[in-house]
Amino acid sequence: MARRAIGLALAGALALGLWYAWANYGQFANVARWTGDTKLGWLRSWLTEFRTPLLCIAGALALSFLSWVWAKLNLGH
Repeated sequence: MARRAIGLALAGALALGLWYAWANYGQFANVARWTGDTKLGWLRSWLTEFRTPLLCIAGALALSFLSWVWAKLNLGH
């Protein structure tokens, strides 16, 4: 039961992290503001346009990692 609770907590944390990344991506993508380098203003539109593929790749990698942890902890069926 404890293993399943840990797995559920990890999955919830991953989902919360992905939601936070999606919801606040505009702040992250505003590279010129948080670096102070106005020459990087072109990067914001690129990061915003490619938000979905980047988050999908990050999600796939995170799920692969969780699958590996799941297998190592023998949490499977």
